[in-house]
Amino acid sequence: MKKYDPTASITDIVNSIVFGPVTSRRGGQSLGINILPHGKKVCSFDCAYCMLGGTQTHSGKEAGAWASIDSVEDGLIEASEFLRKIKMEIESIALTGNGEPTLNPEFSVIVERILEVRDDLFSGVPVVIYTNSSKVCERSVMNGLAMANIVIAKLDAVDEELRERINHPSNTPPVKDIVAGLRALRNCINGKLAVDIMLAEIGEETNLDCLEDFSEALLEIRPHCVYVQTPTKPPVKTSVKSVAKEELIKSASVIKEKTGYDVYVLLGMNPPMPIDVLANWSG
Repeated sequence: MKKYDPTASITDIVNSIVFGPVTSRRGGQSLGINILPHGKKVCSFDCAYCMLGGTQTHSGKEAGAWASIDSVEDGLIEASEFLRKIKMEIESIALTGNGEPTLNPEFSVIVERILEVRDDLFSGVPVVIYTNSSKVCERSVMNGLAMANIVIAKLDAVDEELRERINHPSNTPPVKDIVAGLRALRNCINGKLAVDIMLAEIGEETNLDCLEDFSEALLEIRPHCVYVQTPTKPPVKTSVKSVAKEELIKSASVIKEKTGYDVYVLLGMNPPMPIDVLANWSG
């Protein structure tokens, strides 16, 4: 596996450990870090809307070669040299890539090393971890997540049947345990916890009808903020449909009203927009 590839994209399966910079809606100019095996999607979910396509390996077993601690550091060093040559600064470092980063057996130790290298080479740049929340109940994973500056944690359903329909989880805890795990993470995280909700229609079902349940779960978790979005890239599964912009804004407004939290809407490739401003905009 390549240690660094400046040409790789966040929307595709990558064959390197560090990649970019890429333009992120929430992270600006961001360096991506893929600590999963190259060339395949490794995830405990197989989300109907995932832009990376179908999951090929659901767990660490037989997944292939994992990114090592030293190889991640080497990739970041190569990236810093490349960025210096093109005279470009980054705004974030994001653990993302070919699926769910917390599946890497050395996840927590890798996060710790990333923070050390960040302090040396990219001082002041926040480290962001994107997670589907499936392993948040594991102590070692929670410890790694708690070190990040920002954790963006998925919560697409609070009903088991609907989660099965949307996320197709494999060997993961029930939703109630994940909600409790996110609450525990909120209590110990050094940085900020954001909950990310993907609203979509899948066949005859939709999580648009679950705003009350979402709000109750969010009140238990107490995140620093909430993101509400809908699929932007055509999904692999044709049964998945995006939610109309008006419906997305309306849903985010309901969550804001019921929780009082900072709620942001992601529309297309635009940066997050605060719902309390967007909902009242008449321009």
